[in-house]
Amino acid sequence: MLYRGKSLNGTWIIGQLLNIHITTGTDKTYLLDRNATAYDIHNNLKAVLYEVQPETLGKATGKTDRNGREIFEGDILELHYRSYSEPAEVKFGEYQPESEYEPETHLGFYAESDNDINGMIQQELPAVLDICTVIGNVH
Repeated sequence: MLYRGKSLNGTWIIGQLLNIHITTGTDKTYLLDRNATAYDIHNNLKAVLYEVQPETLGKATGKTDRNGREIFEGDILELHYRSYSEPAEVKFGEYQPESEYEPETHLGFYAESDNDINGMIQQELPAVLDICTVIGNVH
């Protein structure tokens, strides 16, 4: 699974997650760059392994917005409806979709928005892909 996280110098990195427990009792979180080749890993690991700030990690959803931009947990989407638009945060976990036909709880990626008219709304991510644009993230 791919993750996105902010390196210690503030650069966003996308890659495989590695948690390393150092003998001093310190845990460090690293991402192995998704474009790393076997040659890179064998010959120059430091060039493709980045320590990241753990609080900035977000899982890749495997989905893209209407402009083709990858969507990650923690992204802020702009949901474009016919007469208005609103922001929503991408989350992962249990959620209750806004539908009388699906009363049970679901597990997965969802977009959560909060507006003055409808209150808190949770929508499964695939339901909003055609109307969403990534506009930022919570970090």
